[in-house]
This record gives sequence, C-alpha cells and structure tokens, in this order.
Amino acid sequence: METSITTSFNLSYEALREKFARLQLLEKQRKKTSLTPSSPWSIMDSQETRNLSRNRYYDIVPYDKCRVKLVDQENDYINASYVFLPNGQKYIAAQGPLQSTISHFWSMIWHELDNNGIILMLTKAEEQGIEKCAKYWPEEKQEALIITEVSLKVEFVEVKYEEKTESIIRHLRLSKLGENKSELVKHIFHVYFGNWPDHSVPQDLQPIMDLISLITNIRKKKDDIILVHCSAGCGRTGTFIVLDYLISTLSEFKNDSSKKNHIFDDDKDPIFDVINHIREQRMVMVQSFSQLELIYKMAEYFLNHNNHS
Repeated sequence: METSITTSFNLSYEALREKFARLQLLEKQRKKTSLTPSSPWSIMDSQETRNLSRNRYYDIVPYDKCRVKLVDQENDYINASYVFLPNGQKYIAAQGPLQSTISHFWSMIWHELDNNGIILMLTKAEEQGIEKCAKYWPEEKQEALIITEVSLKVEFVEVKYEEKTESIIRHLRLSKLGENKSELVKHIFHVYFGNWPDHSVPQDLQPIMDLISLITNIRKKKDDIILVHCSAGCGRTGTFIVLDYLISTLSEFKNDSSKKNHIFDDDKDPIFDVINHIREQRMVMVQSFSQLELIYKMAEYFLNHNNHS
C-alpha cells in the first residue's frame, strides 16, 4: 500500500501539468455562475458596493456560502472563508488585512478562535515595494493596539525566534476593553513565516515540514480552527492548508499502515481531490502550478524521509 501511495505522488511534469489544467477548468466552471445569487458559487455578497473597499484584490473574494460573518456589526462582511477538511481539521483562510479592516480582522479572531488560538501569517507586510498586508499586531509591551470600534485591546506578551523554521512567534493577549474578567481574555499565538514569495514556493522543503510540526505542537486540539493568511488568502494559504492536512493524514497512515485511510481509496489521487475540495470553499486555493508541484514533492518527501512507522 505504501509503495502505491509513493508512486501516486511521484508524477511526471506532464502529468502534474494535466492535473493543474483540470483544476483550473473546474475553477473556471464555478466562476461562470459566481454572479448568480442562487448558485452555490455565488460571490454576490462581496460585490455589494459597501463591501468592495474591504477586498484587497477585486478578483479574490469568498463564496457567500463559506464566508466568515462578523458578529455584532451592522455590516458582517470580511474577506475570509471557512475551510473544513475531511479529517476534521478546520481553518479560516483570509486575505491580509487592509489598514481599514484591521478592526474587522481582530473582531473575527475574538469570535472565531479559542483561547491559545493560532494565526499563521505567510506573507511579508511588503514585497517588492507593494503592500501585501497591513501591520495589525503590536511589537512591544508599551505598544498595545486599542481597537475602539469593536472594544478590543491587543497586547504584546513576548516574542521568540524559531530557528528551524526561521519563524517569529508572537504571544499576544486579546481582551475586551473595560473588562477584567479572565473569561474575557484570549491568548493568541501569531506565527510569522516570511520566506515564501508570492505566487511561488520556498526553495527548501524541510523548513515547511518543520513549520507544519511547529503549528501542530502549538495547536491544542486537532479540530481547533487555525487562521491562515497570506496576501490574497489563496495561494500560499491554500498550499499550507493542503500540506498540513496531508502530513497529518499521512502520519496516521504511516503509524498504522494496516489502517484503511479515507483519502487512500483505490484509483484516486488524494492530493488532486483535496485541492479541489478546498477550492470549492475558497476560490483559487493553491494558485500556481509551482505550488501544486510543491505539494506532490512534499508528500513524496515526507514518505521517504520520515520512516518512523
């Protein structure tokens, strides 16, 4: 069984190109009905005049059926989508907030993430002189972020550098303004991984593997929602979500190879299927061919370099 899985991940360049073309065709078919309100692929909420300025990119928006809705606000729109995987892992895939949507972003975090929740940031704030994400976190203890619009305060607790992944982990304290009760405080871990260029992939596979391990270690429960964002919230974000899911599932398989895992049905390509699955929840996830290629390489790399079963 393990041999057949390894073979299914070790595909030729031409075979991978064909798979990416099929994914793009399915995406194009969904897009055809995206401006039809009754369509399951409707994006009409994002196209309301009042919501247009909340989108960083006009062509990367959430499907109505999967969008996260802000709580206790007159306008509940934010460019973020729920992404649920077959094994119970849950994510929010979001765009990097604009300066004007930082309050919405933290409101979403307050209502959607549990205590000790994780934000994974996969973009630099600026790339090649272009803003990719507004700075939405405090850097120092004396630099608390007060968000009066939603009565929240974000405070810096500590920061550490994780050498293996070259990541910065910020421990933040999120609280309701004017409240001192412990149940109105959440501790949030902001993990910044900046070595991933837009529309591209990291050159070295091991730091990505280590990043997945890092997130797994911080995550308290397998079904805790993790907030993942890059700039648009689709390419790097989608690639990480697929990799996190695959490595988790492959780990279960390797630890018990007699177990019939739900993603390894005969004659199926689990990578293709899961990419299409998350693209049905947020458009253009795993945006580029190089990102798809990375996923297949990582799956093969994991099976060949983690022989602990």
